[in-house]
Amino acid sequence: MEKYSTKENETYREHAEKAVHKVEEHGQQARHNLQENMQKLKDDAEEAAIEAKNEARTGVHKMAGKIEEAGTCLLYTSPSPRD
Repeated sequence: MEKYSTKENETYREHAEKAVHKVEEHGQQARHNLQENMQKLKDDAEEAAIEAKNEARTGVHKMAGKIEEAGTCLLYTSPSPRD
């Protein structure tokens, strides 16, 4: 095994510590981005659910109106000549 001087060992250790620090920073940024994206997805899903609920209500009201309209429609039939 090759031996390094104390000065070289310190330099390697400093580089390793800097690399670890950069990895930690990137990890924190990635976590932050993930949390932001998850919140946006949650907000979008809630908004879509509200829109779907409103569209369903509108559809139900339209159908109720058509059912009511159909129920009040009078159909006149003349007696059949065979009656």
